[in-house]
Amino acid sequence: MRTHTTLVAALALVYMVAPAWAQTSVTGTWKASFVTPDHSYPARIELAQDGEKLTGSVGSEQGETKLTGTVQGSNISFKFDSRDPGGGGNMLAIGVTGTIGTDGLKGDFTVDGNPTGTFSATRDTAAPAASARKSDGSKPAAAGALDVSGTWEIQVTTSTISASPSMTLKQDGEKITGEYHSQQYGQFPLTGTIKDGKIDLTFVMAVEGNNINVVYSGTVDKDGMNGKVNYGDLMDGTFTGARKN
Repeated sequence: MRTHTTLVAALALVYMVAPAWAQTSVTGTWKASFVTPDHSYPARIELAQDGEKLTGSVGSEQGETKLTGTVQGSNISFKFDSRDPGGGGNMLAIGVTGTIGTDGLKGDFTVDGNPTGTFSATRDTAAPAASARKSDGSKPAAAGALDVSGTWEIQVTTSTISASPSMTLKQDGEKITGEYHSQQYGQFPLTGTIKDGKIDLTFVMAVEGNNINVVYSGTVDKDGMNGKVNYGDLMDGTFTGARKN
């Protein structure tokens, strides 16, 4: 009986002094900073923890990309790909390892397996709750912000062609996914971002066996969108868009 009582007391003590990381999920939005000897790169990180499994996304000036990782006790690690901030369009493999503390996340990061700098992150207390999502699971646009979800009719003009494609867009916070519909070449998945009235959309178009990187960059408001379009090294032009529904 005494042994049983002693065991119960010991277990109670363990739970009383259990570290905060054992009781708190890292799920949520984080303001992060990747620091090298020469520069500091801010980022916004969305994390979703399911047991020891970690998923989410990293958003920065280089765009938004998915991450995967693990949480084991007070240790956290994840990886993602990012465009080279130095230009050139190269993709870099970023690996983060660190610890979870009462003041946030701290650790180091590598680029293509090479030690590069330090990493830190604090919770974004101003971010909307994770449960504040639309019926399709996506995050709503910020209060007062434009939601471009829907079908858009586009007019494209270059020095050699005039075309009337359409786009079906789905907005999730600042992230856009969807499809580009060409009357001549078919449908192609697209991705993009929208922030402060600026919209950027990219996709790869297959034309007669050749893949062409297409980029739409411009502005958008409740009345429509307009801007510039680039077809790889082939040509540049302008576009306008009107919402169909």
